Amino acid sequence: INCRSIRNSGGREESSRRFIVSRRSSAFTTDNASNIIPVASQRHIDIDRACIIPSIITKCGNSITSIRPEIYVCVVVLGAVLARLRSLRSANRKDGTFQRLNALFAGQTAATTAEFKKFNDDDKWSVYSAVSHPRVVYNYDEARAFTSNTTEGAEKKPFDHGILFLGGFGDAPAYWDRLLPYIKATEDCNDTDRKEKFFCYAPRTPGWGRTDFREARKVSYKEWVLHGREAMAMVSALSSRVTIVAHSTGALVAAAIAEEVNVNRLVFTGSNFLPATRDRGMKKLLLNPLAGGVLTFLKPIIKKRTRNGRPTDTVNVYHHQTGFFLKDFPLNAIRQMWKLQECLSKKWRVEEVVFLMGDEDLSVGPLMEQVEHTSKFIARGTKVHAEKVKNAAHNLCGEGDHALEAIATAITAKTVHAQMLLPLDK
Repeated sequence: INCRSIRNSGGREESSRRFIVSRRSSAFTTDNASNIIPVASQRHIDIDRACIIPSIITKCGNSITSIRPEIYVCVVVLGAVLARLRSLRSANRKDGTFQRLNALFAGQTAATTAEFKKFNDDDKWSVYSAVSHPRVVYNYDEARAFTSNTTEGAEKKPFDHGILFLGGFGDAPAYWDRLLPYIKATEDCNDTDRKEKFFCYAPRTPGWGRTDFREARKVSYKEWVLHGREAMAMVSALSSRVTIVAHSTGALVAAAIAEEVNVNRLVFTGSNFLPATRDRGMKKLLLNPLAGGVLTFLKPIIKKRTRNGRPTDTVNVYHHQTGFFLKDFPLNAIRQMWKLQECLSKKWRVEEVVFLMGDEDLSVGPLMEQVEHTSKFIARGTKVHAEKVKNAAHNLCGEGDHALEAIATAITAKTVHAQMLLPLDK
């Protein structure tokens, strides 16, 4: 035992003993001079050092509690900034739509697909323009003949029926590619009651149809509406009557257009006037100015939620492999979508409204719930038709021929039969 004197806080001397315990024997000795007698081959435990650990922990705890609140704030802000930088770094790495670009050429020749895969990301943007270019379909010869034979000031327009296609959330104009041949087939048919000269226009929605989300992270729902009105002005200038075909979030844009402009018919496919039941809590959170702003800052890009394990909401599994869709979404665009849902307030200036929705749609609110919700915007006397498409989900243009034929019929029919789908399907 090594004894030494220390002075306590009261000024009295107390002895502190330091033990060296031999592993070979429990015996220990000391001489009169209080010097340690070494024990051969001993391996010892320093009890004083063991007692230091709790004291260090106590001191650290006292130091933490004594930190000024300003330092806490700085630490939190620094953590938020680091999280933001990490999120942006991840966003810049996988932010765009390169992950689905290879699917654009799926189903084509193997040589074409292989050639496309050779492109670097820096070069793929030019190839990607094939998806993002606006779709314009019309009979050029008839339009040219009409223009040459029309005198100045004539009221008749070159096309009987103009169709404006508005894509949904994240959709590029290529979404409508599978539907356009069905419209063209109606134009070429021999049935004089159905035959019309069509002008089809599918513009690019701001924020979508680009190889990254830089535009979508800053887009406002007002840009969607203004862009849609510009497209509507062009179509209506060329066509005697106009139908707007709008998918999902595009239905919100179409409704906003119809608040200010006369439209002959609105055809909604998987309309998004109400979010899916499981998404409504998130909508309330994101529309909160404080919480929504913080979440958008910390996590600008989020992973897309799957529906029953489907990477895109279609029953057609082939579309999962060959169709174009996003796997990530910019949170700002989601906020803008839900803001636009709350901004509709006026009656629609429309004659006929058609609601089409797949019976397995999991991306938006139930069909009849949406019809009831929008009834306050539909004037008395407007023809309303609501129909569920069997064996189909949200993205009807990605489903089988039966879904495409249902959309084409709703567009090209001379008149809409007023019909409500009853009873209410839960």
